[in-house]
Amino acid sequence: MKKILLLILCSFILMNFGTVASAESVWEVLGEKEDILTESDDFEGVKKLEAEMLRGLEDMCDWLKDPSDFPESMDFSMAVKVYVDTGIQNYETDQEKEIIKNFGQSEYVWVIPMVISGENVTVTVAKGQPLNEERASVLTSEEKDEIRDQEGKWTISEWAVGVGDPLLSQVQDKKDLLKDCDRAVLVGGVPGLHEPAVLGFKEGKAALWMPLGFSYPMLEDLPKSRGVSNGLYQYSDVIEASQEYVRYINSGSGGGGSIVEKEPPVSIFIVIVSVAVVSVFAAIFVIWERKKAE
Repeated sequence: MKKILLLILCSFILMNFGTVASAESVWEVLGEKEDILTESDDFEGVKKLEAEMLRGLEDMCDWLKDPSDFPESMDFSMAVKVYVDTGIQNYETDQEKEIIKNFGQSEYVWVIPMVISGENVTVTVAKGQPLNEERASVLTSEEKDEIRDQEGKWTISEWAVGVGDPLLSQVQDKKDLLKDCDRAVLVGGVPGLHEPAVLGFKEGKAALWMPLGFSYPMLEDLPKSRGVSNGLYQYSDVIEASQEYVRYINSGSGGGGSIVEKEPPVSIFIVIVSVAVVSVFAAIFVIWERKKAE
């Protein structure tokens, strides 16, 4: 009997060790302190929005048959940072230090995934941006004041249901493709990609792009000579294609380029729209929610 109990105990320990090791294997490359929400300086400000996050999700989770299935708190353990509107296609460098430095001056969002009664959901938070005076004419004085008050503060930019697997889980599933990378980050809003993809660094240089479970119009149209190898794309090939994509869009006609314009897919969060615009509408939604509660 003691031997049986010992075997059960050992199995339990090995199962838990395997889970921990699996999670840590992702953070080895996607795990700088500033990229992990629970360890970042942003966590305190983001966590203050927890009650608002839950209220928004509860309003959307109309498939729940039993209210007790709804979580009492948010799970921030799988939250990941996604850099957006970086302008990386214009950096003219592949040096990791320069790219990360530029990312530090760019906008980014935190994508917080959860599973509620078998459905994948996400909450995306972003820093409130300055009031866009060009769009201010459609806002009331109260809405303008609210946006100004939220400038620089964390705000909810999107609640989403019925989305794909968490970004971190997708990276975990493909972690072997990143084994040669020293670091990796998630980047969204790159012209032609739109959706988040993994940018991998090796030996101090940007080396590769790893697609996730989204549709990437530009990658689908890359010539075979610049195409995928073992599920990865060379950094320089994607940057060149992105530049071509921008030239095509700006020309309005294609100008002989090889990129075929397609309708951008619906994003789990619209990274192709400026975070500033998202913040404006998030602020309006918050105002509306408060009025409704009064």
